[in-house]
Amino acid sequence: MLPTGRTTAAPAEGQGVVVLDGRGLDPLLTLRHHRYPDGWSGRSVRRDSSRILLVLPSRGGIGFEVEGQAHTLRPGQSLRIPPGAAYRTRHARPHDACWTLAMAAPMGGQPMTPLTALERAAVLLASAPGPLLRRTSREADSALGRLRVPRQPAHWLAEGLWEHTLATLVLLLAREHATALPIPPREPHPAVTRVIGWIEDHLEEPVDVARLTRISALSTSRFYDLFTTQVGTSPKDYVLRRKTEVARDWLLADPAVTVTEVAHALSFSTSQHFATVFRRYQGTSPSGVRRSPSGTHVRLREAQLDGPAGGETEQRETPVHRPIRPGGTPAHTGFSVRTSGC
Repeated sequence: MLPTGRTTAAPAEGQGVVVLDGRGLDPLLTLRHHRYPDGWSGRSVRRDSSRILLVLPSRGGIGFEVEGQAHTLRPGQSLRIPPGAAYRTRHARPHDACWTLAMAAPMGGQPMTPLTALERAAVLLASAPGPLLRRTSREADSALGRLRVPRQPAHWLAEGLWEHTLATLVLLLAREHATALPIPPREPHPAVTRVIGWIEDHLEEPVDVARLTRISALSTSRFYDLFTTQVGTSPKDYVLRRKTEVARDWLLADPAVTVTEVAHALSFSTSQHFATVFRRYQGTSPSGVRRSPSGTHVRLREAQLDGPAGGETEQRETPVHRPIRPGGTPAHTGFSVRTSGC
């Protein structure tokens, strides 16, 4: 069940907004979920003297700039933007996502009534010294994972629990930004390490999430949430990105191998599908990646210029399905399970 409340959406960025004003959660104003299906580049600089912003990535790595300092936000981190600070979104990759929570900045002078816990949290977040980017605790990650953008009316009990979760998240983040002691880095979960190791050893095979879930020995929802939090992207995205990274290195290292051979060796159904996925994750076509930074082009052996003078004879070879191992591709570049470091 999901909480009620006014909601709006901006399809261009896949945004969902929960308006918190009037829900007894003062000074919380709005909770917004940003999704970037096509990525993002270059938002103009903003400055707001009346609000505090908390940015909490839920997927990928999103670039922010606050007072001229660049930050890359990943799951397991929170970015605090104090009132009056100049900030902008620098970039987001396709399918990245984050939450932003807006809070009213505390007013100057003595308050007429004692401050609530949330109001004290706002004061602290507006003025806490120390870095703006901090690691989040397991408790805060758990609370963030239970938040959803409302889509339908909910029972009052479900709505109350949702509001309690949000308030708890704010208090946890205030505590983390208040302390001068850094939260120690967390060790990767052994199930995630085991799954990534298996992926790296089986990139030439078709890999589906159901199989990875069985390897993790976790429930589907637990595995998906844990993998996404620690790695910064979904299992499917990780597999496709790694396949295209291996393909990129292979194409650069071996000018004789064809795009079709690489596609088949990595278990893509067609070279067209491989090209589409490759472009999505590498930003260029498989053939385009063979252009070096200087602009020279490493040509496939399909076009060999060894004809007689005055003309060129094209000699085409029959494609050979080459296995990835042994010796088919360059060595794997390895992997890293992202904890909550910067």
